Amino acid sequence: MSVQARPRRSLVRALMFAMLGFGLIVGLGMPFFSYLVLESEKAFSPSFIGLSVLAGLQVGSANFILFRMVISRQTRRMAKEIDEVIERLGEVDEARRELLEDSSPFEVTTSDDLGRIARGCNALYAATVDRLRTEWARQDALSELGDTTNLDELSRRLLSTLERVSEAGRHPSTR
Repeated sequence: MSVQARPRRSLVRALMFAMLGFGLIVGLGMPFFSYLVLESEKAFSPSFIGLSVLAGLQVGSANFILFRMVISRQTRRMAKEIDEVIERLGEVDEARRELLEDSSPFEVTTSDDLGRIARGCNALYAATVDRLRTEWARQDALSELGDTTNLDELSRRLLSTLERVSEAGRHPSTR
């Protein structure tokens, strides 16, 4: 399994700059709105403009911190779980045992987009596990069939093997 280089572009960093930039725009626009409402020249004083910009940057920073606390925590947890699944799939012998026991590695805790991503990952994982079960049953069957030369024994093993492969390929809900 090849490891891809991490992309240099950070969506989190882009979001931080977008939130701070929006805060800056709001801060710069505040004196104009204040002038319209208050009809006072003090709205254009350097101290009011500075405080407005500072307040806008604080709002942008607070939004980013909230994002990191709520969304990033969930995405980091999901990324860690995906890394664990990839690691397990890389170790075939151990994966055989663990995959047969674990049917949904991602805990779905929300009903939003992150929850949909987790459910999608669980569905993809389940389909992969089903495919691996079928493939492992096929490999085991071929190995067993290759061990015999007696036609009666071969036909008996073939029927037994076909039943096992068929059973392994069925979706768990139809068993």
